[in-house]
Amino acid sequence: MREKIFGNIPKTDEMDGRTMARIAYLHDIVGEEFALKPLQVLNADQEELLMLCRNSWKLNMTITRARNQFAQLIAVIFRS
Repeated sequence: MREKIFGNIPKTDEMDGRTMARIAYLHDIVGEEFALKPLQVLNADQEELLMLCRNSWKLNMTITRARNQFAQLIAVIFRS
């Protein structure tokens, strides 16, 4: 994994930290079995479907983040 991300760049603690964070992120988002594979789209319909799925995922993530931030704000306001 490190070689795919950084190639032959010398190893540092900062780079190792980034690599471990990336692996942890992929583990949480994708699951245990993940691989960095190029995505090959066969036709225009599949490309549009993929774009819609990505947009939906990003929108859901944004909505969830906004809800969490709003809940934290309400908790701070009404605890005082």
